[in-house]
Amino acid sequence: MASVESHLARDCHRWGPTTVSQVFTDRREALAAVERLTGESSPLRVLVVQGVSGTGKSTLLRYVLHHGRRGLRTVRLDVLDVVLAPLPVETDVVLRLVRSLAIQLSTAGPWWRRRRLRRQAELIGAEHPATITMIARGHGQITGVSAVADGAAPTAQRREAWVQAMLSIAARVRRPVLLVVDTTELLYVFDDAAREDRARTAIGVGDWFVRDMLVRLLDVSARLRVILAGQDQLTMTGLPDSAWQELELSPWSQDDVVDHFAALGLGLEPARQAYMMSGGMPLIAAAIADLCQSGIGGEGAWLDQAAGQPTSTWLVDNILGRLSAEQRMLVQAACVLRVITEPALARLVADTPLSAGWFTALARHQLLQTAPATNRAPRLVMHATIRGWLLEHLARADRDRIPDRRQLPRWHRAAAEFYAALAEGRLSAEEMYHRFAAGDAAPTRCRLWEQAVLAAVTDGRLGDAFTLAQTATVAAAEPAQPTVPHPALALAFHAQAHIALLQGHLHQADRLAADADRHYQQVPDTFGQAQVAWMRGELAWREDRYDDAAAFWRRSLHTPGGITEPADRADLALALARAVCCIGDLPALDTAVDTARHLAADATAPAPHPTDTTAHRLPMIPLTPTTTAQIRPVTLLRLQATGAFLTSNYARADALITQGVRLAGTLGEPGRHEQALLHAVYASAALLRDDLDAAEEALKQGLQAARNCPNARCRINLLLRQARLARIRAQSGPGLPTHPNPAPAAVQISLKAATEAAHQRALSERYVQAALDLALDLTDRASQADALDNLGYVALDRGDLNTAHQHHEQALTLYQHTGNRLGQALALNNLGNVARERGDLDTAEQHHNQALTLYRQAGSRFGQASALDRLGMVAKESGDLDNAEQHHNQALNLYQQIGHRSGQVAALGNLGNVARDRGKPESAKQYYEQAMASFQQIGDRSGQATALDHLGKLARDRGDLDTAEQHHNQALALFQQIGHRSGQATALDNLGHVAEDRGDLNTAMQHFEQSLALERQTGDRLGQAHALDNLGHLAWCRRDLDTAEQHHNQALALYRQTGSRPGQATALMGLGSVARGRRDLVTAKQRYEQALTLYQQTSNASGQAAALNNLGMVAQDRADLNTAKQLYEQALALYRQTGHYPGEQQVLRFINQLDGLAPPSGP
Repeated sequence: MASVESHLARDCHRWGPTTVSQVFTDRREALAAVERLTGESSPLRVLVVQGVSGTGKSTLLRYVLHHGRRGLRTVRLDVLDVVLAPLPVETDVVLRLVRSLAIQLSTAGPWWRRRRLRRQAELIGAEHPATITMIARGHGQITGVSAVADGAAPTAQRREAWVQAMLSIAARVRRPVLLVVDTTELLYVFDDAAREDRARTAIGVGDWFVRDMLVRLLDVSARLRVILAGQDQLTMTGLPDSAWQELELSPWSQDDVVDHFAALGLGLEPARQAYMMSGGMPLIAAAIADLCQSGIGGEGAWLDQAAGQPTSTWLVDNILGRLSAEQRMLVQAACVLRVITEPALARLVADTPLSAGWFTALARHQLLQTAPATNRAPRLVMHATIRGWLLEHLARADRDRIPDRRQLPRWHRAAAEFYAALAEGRLSAEEMYHRFAAGDAAPTRCRLWEQAVLAAVTDGRLGDAFTLAQTATVAAAEPAQPTVPHPALALAFHAQAHIALLQGHLHQADRLAADADRHYQQVPDTFGQAQVAWMRGELAWREDRYDDAAAFWRRSLHTPGGITEPADRADLALALARAVCCIGDLPALDTAVDTARHLAADATAPAPHPTDTTAHRLPMIPLTPTTTAQIRPVTLLRLQATGAFLTSNYARADALITQGVRLAGTLGEPGRHEQALLHAVYASAALLRDDLDAAEEALKQGLQAARNCPNARCRINLLLRQARLARIRAQSGPGLPTHPNPAPAAVQISLKAATEAAHQRALSERYVQAALDLALDLTDRASQADALDNLGYVALDRGDLNTAHQHHEQALTLYQHTGNRLGQALALNNLGNVARERGDLDTAEQHHNQALTLYRQAGSRFGQASALDRLGMVAKESGDLDNAEQHHNQALNLYQQIGHRSGQVAALGNLGNVARDRGKPESAKQYYEQAMASFQQIGDRSGQATALDHLGKLARDRGDLDTAEQHHNQALALFQQIGHRSGQATALDNLGHVAEDRGDLNTAMQHFEQSLALERQTGDRLGQAHALDNLGHLAWCRRDLDTAEQHHNQALALYRQTGSRPGQATALMGLGSVARGRRDLVTAKQRYEQALTLYQQTSNASGQAAALNNLGMVAQDRADLNTAKQLYEQALALYRQTGHYPGEQQVLRFINQLDGLAPPSGP
């Protein structure tokens, strides 16, 4: 480390500061990293240096280049030099990169081989040129465009040959070499080199160079070390973690700036002001310090000068003000050039006499640095930030001049003429950049530029196309704001968007496409607008933003004068139909499918003679997934079948699926994906019809079709439906034994059924997890949402409300991202279920109402029925029995319309619950018995058990404890058969209450303890809390107040963990009863009031009535009879409002007791 710092200290005069600590940011970490990289025995092979412009990357690289370890040859490759090389645009940019790298490596070879190796490097790609023809689709015609390619071999083969030649040169370099690669943020230009087919595989920033070519280079050159420096983050793959290190440079802290100023003899206040002005950027802070040191005035003077001015304006004015007239002119002219060479700069200032050695003198200026020697003419480099400041300074000065006297356009024109002459008549990127920046590009050159861009894109030379297209957009963004024609800007942005999409940079592509659309509208060019809308729809589709995709594709399809090619319109209409299906816009789906079918027929008809044979257009971006004309009819049938199923038109869905499966079967391998998806739709319909055997058969056929399908998304669909089938199988099977005390054989059957049910439940969870894993691998957000929603069901079954809420919320976020309205409605409905379990009835009602609105918009009657049924449950728990009954009846009607038996039975059971709360046991019994019969018909054992539990509660309400016990025992047996431990716990709880009513507290305790054990096995914290509350109440009945308090406190803690406010209120009520039993009336009142608050927050009228009743008892205990009567009357009103007859009778009894001043006998 000391050797590094001493080298750097000796060179400090190049950068201004006098100590190592002021040279660049993160200095010790950076120097240590370089030391590790260049150490002889270090395993480190690659150092990635990242930082925004001005944080010290260039300073660090200059140090490395000037002070390498003895025996270590240092070579430099600047990606910017390759991209902006003043060569004809036909030269492949990948060839330029490989050739430049090979030339640099050749300089490190043995001295007797260097000339030979360099010659070999210069000859890379020097095959005999061949003329090829590019195809550009636009308005239906084929346009031939000639271009020069380096040999007739396919692009991938030629590029691989170049890389092999470069690797051969690298293998003959035996000495240690440090390769410094600068401006790596431009590496994305070369991403197209990784694959010829970029439409299917997205490659990240610099992937080809960093993850392919560089790794291969390190393999053949064991003594090679590499520094990659740029503004973008790069991740190395193919190398061990120990072989590469990432180093991020950050701005200076205020202390760093103060130290820097102090080292130069400057004061504290200027340093603080410089920190504020520079934001800690070393480049700016050091420039301010240099100006202060050079005598621009006292400390107060320069602060006064800088006040009220932008930092860049003040700096440039002061820097230029210290230069001679010649130096000032040369520096300003140099900032116009992106590649600063002596001939180019001399052309700009040709009208001005210059002193001898002017270029050498300019190279010593602090604003410029000499680039490392190459095979080209010596070059100077200007920091991008400083160049921007100087251009802004020139543009500001030009605004005060008449157009003919403006300096920037004149210099840009001179530069354009220089590069045109250098290219010997052929078009070059630098020429066009300067023509656009001058604001007066000739139409002839614009047409040549347009043809060159189109040829490069069509030929797959994406790096060249991007470099050329950027000339217009970069020039338009110059501070002078030159007038670049809208058609040129539209094509430039469009071409860059096209390239970015092919390279997988979707966000960048969308931003560029939006800019292209804006300029196409200015032209106006309706075909360009339609083509960009096509592209933006594809971008949205690839990001799973199906709602946006549908909007863009609808616009593209219906733009007058837009897409006219029949095959393109057919592809576009099919893509639109897919997107409409994905967002669940069921009313629009049939129309979209009919349009796609009509246009598909048009595409097979003979094409008319094209009317426009001259227009040149960029190629159409392929829409994904690719669909052939053979597959298209099957896809359309599947989309129609999906729409019919989601609108509960099951007969039509079955007919369409049968037709689609038959047609797909004739296509062989290409039809397997659609065949699998059709079987998945059929399985879903069969599950809703409770036809489990048909669903299982459809899934078997679907899995067989999916087995060899390359598109794994069909397997995700099938896995989720398998999970649903397994969940239903766990609840289904033979009904009740005919005898209340079954024989041993029947017990064996029950044990077997229980084992099978447990197996099915485990299978269901495994299927969901497998679907989620596959969806994550494919980055399929739509399928991830489906799987997460299913995992929410699993968590809810376990009573884990927090995890269930998390899964459903994640699913909702993904559904919102994709624009899937049906998915959003489903997730909202499920979030409402969780909120209701937590006792947050207001939130539950809000979620269910949102779901209902979305279901109505989508036209899903099944979804509407589900949301209405849940709104009825919320209304019941809120004590609004009229609304509850109305919602359940509406749900029942919808379920009957669509023939959904399970839904009908669930609605009947819920109507029974409402009738029971109204004090109408006979009506409730009728509903429960209807539900019971229906559950038996469809083989839903879980439903049968639930109905029996409700019938048992009714029997207990009327004091028929024997019948109640029989029903709860039958429910328990069914829950045991299907392995539903939570249901078993509920049945045991109910048996415990029956035993408690009989006064058999020992049996009641056994049942409650068994229930608690089962809930602990399942991990259902809500169930555990409920069982503990029951045990607490039982201990209170025994007058074992300490045990009662312990159980209620444990229950309260669990309820708080799960977020269940009704549960917390119940536990607090129990603790209040314990305190009242101890005659601690203050604590009792406090606990009851806390419970009342929670009941009020959850709009639970029955709970509020119970809390008010207990508060009345406390007031009566304290002989505050007026308060007691008021509280009893409030409770009575709520019990009557909710139709809770037992509660009403209890309160009336307490009110009557007040006349005799007797203490209340309740809890």
